[in-house]
Amino acid sequence: MAGFKKRSAEEIQAEVDKYSTEMVRAAHDYTASPEKLTDFLTFMARFPDYSLRNQTLIQMQNATALAVGGYDKFKKLGYPVRKGQKGIKIFAPAKGKVLNLPDHKKIPFWRATKEQKALVGTGEATVSQGVSGFHLTTVFDVRQTDMPADKYPTLYPNRPVDFSIDDPEMNQLLSDQLDALSASRGIPIEELPDLSQLVANGVYHGGEHKFIEVEANLPATQKTAIRIHEIAHSYMHDGSKAGRDEKELQAEMVSFIVSAHYGIDTKEEAAPYIAGWTRKMATLTDKDFQTQFKIMDDVSKTAKEIITNVDSSLARELTPEKEIGRAAGESREQEKVTSIHGDGLEL
Repeated sequence: MAGFKKRSAEEIQAEVDKYSTEMVRAAHDYTASPEKLTDFLTFMARFPDYSLRNQTLIQMQNATALAVGGYDKFKKLGYPVRKGQKGIKIFAPAKGKVLNLPDHKKIPFWRATKEQKALVGTGEATVSQGVSGFHLTTVFDVRQTDMPADKYPTLYPNRPVDFSIDDPEMNQLLSDQLDALSASRGIPIEELPDLSQLVANGVYHGGEHKFIEVEANLPATQKTAIRIHEIAHSYMHDGSKAGRDEKELQAEMVSFIVSAHYGIDTKEEAAPYIAGWTRKMATLTDKDFQTQFKIMDDVSKTAKEIITNVDSSLARELTPEKEIGRAAGESREQEKVTSIHGDGLEL
């Protein structure tokens, strides 16, 4: 290809280091205030399939990105990237040989010492194929192509991008799927008329008999957000030695991301909640960056786990066949009403 110059390993590593450094700096900036943090959590909600590192990289390069894909992916869909568009650099796993050490630790084979490699000969270690590292790859936002908005769902077929939380039936469906997810993990969710004695709108009870309680007398979308908050506790904090402020911060961040993914805006409640539990972010900023990143990374992974499971369930529920059946049911109910009114009777 004209104008192409093969880069050295040193040049490639320098680029990886550059983006790694910028990613760390950007991620650190997001913890400066509750408002900045919730803005970033809103962005994370658009990209639940990506790691925290890549969510950060996408945000710092294109803060308005909606959905990203590789050049070849868009081309196969029939909507190639427009000429002159600048790509977004993210990390992609590199496949290669992995050394499986006796302590169950896995390391890229190329990083292993002579002593570690020698363990293969004695049978104390094995070699397999796996993720041996990461390299930079380029993706583009959907709006850098000519794909019309009504075709966006083809990028991620299982994602209910048209999910309308303003529809009470849709919110109930989401709530039902969250209950089913929690029940599948042996943690039933129950709505109770008054939790004020516990000074909470929701409670996760761990221990031998796990269950979640949610205040019943609340708006539907608020109850959904509380469900997610308590489910996050159940995923992340059984046996955790973290302080309560850290646990509440993580659960609220997961709730914010998952809620935003389904169109529920909880920023008005989440920002002061986060500020209160973190002493205006001191819980995060007092910690070293590695600890901060671990807190955020666990949030990203938990949100992804919940969204992946719920998206899969919603995709089955919102198939055209079920939508047709639901519409037919509504039509039959309407026929009953019409026949009653037609007879001159009052409902």
